[in-house]
Amino acid sequence: MKHAGTSVVGISRAPLFPPLRTLAVSWFGRIGPLACALAIACIVVGTARVAHASVPADTLFGTSGYHVVTLDQNDGSATAFANHPEFHFRALAFDSTGRLFASGCIGGCVWYSERLLFELDPLTGEIVDVIGPITSASDSWVAIGALSVQPETDVLFGFSVDTSSFPRSSHIWTIDKATAAAAPVASRVPADCWSDCSRNTAFGFATDGTLYHIYGDERTGTDLMTLDPSTGAELTSVPLTTVPSDRSYDFHSLAVRSDGVIFSYSSSFRFPRQRGSPPPDPPFAPPALSMIDPATGVATELGTRDAPIYVVDLDFSRVAESVEIDIKPGSDSNPIHPSGRGNLPVATLGSDTFDVTDVDVTTLAFGPDAAAPSHDITKPGAFEDHLRDVNDDGLTDLISHYRIENTGIEPDDAEACITGERLAGTPFEGCDVIKAVPGARRSRR
Repeated sequence: MKHAGTSVVGISRAPLFPPLRTLAVSWFGRIGPLACALAIACIVVGTARVAHASVPADTLFGTSGYHVVTLDQNDGSATAFANHPEFHFRALAFDSTGRLFASGCIGGCVWYSERLLFELDPLTGEIVDVIGPITSASDSWVAIGALSVQPETDVLFGFSVDTSSFPRSSHIWTIDKATAAAAPVASRVPADCWSDCSRNTAFGFATDGTLYHIYGDERTGTDLMTLDPSTGAELTSVPLTTVPSDRSYDFHSLAVRSDGVIFSYSSSFRFPRQRGSPPPDPPFAPPALSMIDPATGVATELGTRDAPIYVVDLDFSRVAESVEIDIKPGSDSNPIHPSGRGNLPVATLGSDTFDVTDVDVTTLAFGPDAAAPSHDITKPGAFEDHLRDVNDDGLTDLISHYRIENTGIEPDDAEACITGERLAGTPFEGCDVIKAVPGARRSRR
């Protein structure tokens, strides 16, 4: 299966916007500021815009104050989206359906600021919805500094650092994506830690469900840990080392690419001062994006910024679920005449983990030009007519047909792919080999 061209697709849904009074009332009583901020952002209560977004898989996103940015994974350069001077974004995360969530504050974020949960359009950075204040069961605000979604459950996790206690300690939460209500998972990280606990917000899930955290004394990362997501307990740990080795990095964010490589951003890094030597010149340098080997803990600097841009949290756009397909069931080589006409059958194969009756047939698209099915499978009884077991494995498969001239298949193509979504919005993709036969005469309908 290929994933280079995979897209992450957002789903249409009803607005989750709660009443303005619920959003606005905090222990500061800031009805005015929030109402003003919503007006400036052009967000109307009950009529929030809905995203229909598609971005390339494994695009690296980050938060930087009033912007959401994308980062070049080769040199660390950043491209900013729409400016939101009325809000300050802190953390962000994609779920399996491609929805992009962020936490942030009205104006600037300080330790006592109430944090809100947003949904953003990943194509434009515009606010789709202000879901509500992130609060615990006691109605206390939770200062979320990092967000990540657990792949197996699609549950949104949050990470916070308690600045009111001494020593400071980190907490793990689950956050309801519909209400922004936060429930505690671990009150210390690592769990049951009573001294020298982590005070760093670098936190994120890998696609295989591994939960990574960069342990930090204050914000200087010293160890790469894996944690039990149900308790926050430490499972494994390797020391962090840096390349070049003459620098000390303040890692405070973490995101895991689909191939398992970890990326982290340091808001500043410093050249170590040798005892008895004068301070280094310069003592500080621009922010840096680094790549971390999860097996060894070796962090390699990818690039720095001439003009500092402070990225607070990171996440990658999601990769679509892989499924098996069979183009022209019954044929091994799958010959296709790109210049011909006619309907091409494509079977999306069911498996123990993929139920084809869960497919939203309105999202199916085949070939480079994303051709829609030529038959209306949404008509009463039509969907059932397209279900059969084409490979005799005892599991139901879904047959859809596509006009060859609409697929965009070229004579030198060696494979073709289908994309779609489950009914819940989770994207999937499947590819099969083809043998394009050039110069064939057009068939008649």
